[in-house]
Amino acid sequence: MKVRRTRWIVPLLFTIPVFLIAQGAITSNAARPAFDVASIKPNTTTNTPGWTHFDPEGVNIRRASLIEVISTAYRIPGSLISSDERMREIFAARYDIVANAGHEVPKDQLLLMLQTLLADRFRLTVHRQSKVQPVYKLTIAKGGSKLRESKGPQARDPNCTPPKCMAFNNVDMWNFAAELTYRLGRPVVDLTGLQGSWDFTLRLDSTEGAASDDPGVKASISDLSLSSIFTDIEKQLGLKLESDRAPVETLVVDHVERPSEN
Repeated sequence: MKVRRTRWIVPLLFTIPVFLIAQGAITSNAARPAFDVASIKPNTTTNTPGWTHFDPEGVNIRRASLIEVISTAYRIPGSLISSDERMREIFAARYDIVANAGHEVPKDQLLLMLQTLLADRFRLTVHRQSKVQPVYKLTIAKGGSKLRESKGPQARDPNCTPPKCMAFNNVDMWNFAAELTYRLGRPVVDLTGLQGSWDFTLRLDSTEGAASDDPGVKASISDLSLSSIFTDIEKQLGLKLESDRAPVETLVVDHVERPSEN
């Protein structure tokens, strides 16, 4: 399942992947900050884009699946969220969520508030499991990062179309690592230490089968390990992907329910 891009990162040590951390240990609801007001409504529209916008006082989520909201709140790729098969239908349901804290709070605090909202309104309970496995480490290349800081949400570049080009707007490194995790079929650990949000495009010099009409070949190009992404990331972004092994945590959903509206 592909997770839509959102924002934000947290710096980490090598042994703990950034997209696996959500403000340390999972805390009780009583210890978590909460939004002053929040609205949750099902969105059953089709073929319309979804998005997640954070501002200093809250969050505005449009047409996001529940698993995407959980992914955002806990900074973990959807592919590393597991549950009982009976929860899949609930995960796939899409929602519009508007929540406000009533005052400016740090970004990390807003994510904790989103976790509280999930616990209160979706009755979400989770725990973590960890296992050492193959990963890709995402680091800054020898010549330094070539990324530019984001100027906020912008229109997508019409000349950048998948699979030969990937456009990223107003994203944090954890989002980029999550996208690479999905595309490469292996957890990507963000070790760049880069803070804030970024705008960049990644053009792939080589993508196996990109021009093919064969459905099987087209399906295979979603795996970017068949492309030139490893050299392109270093050349264009000043970042580097290296194969290694590290502890990888899975967020296990123990319980979740459909929410009551508003």
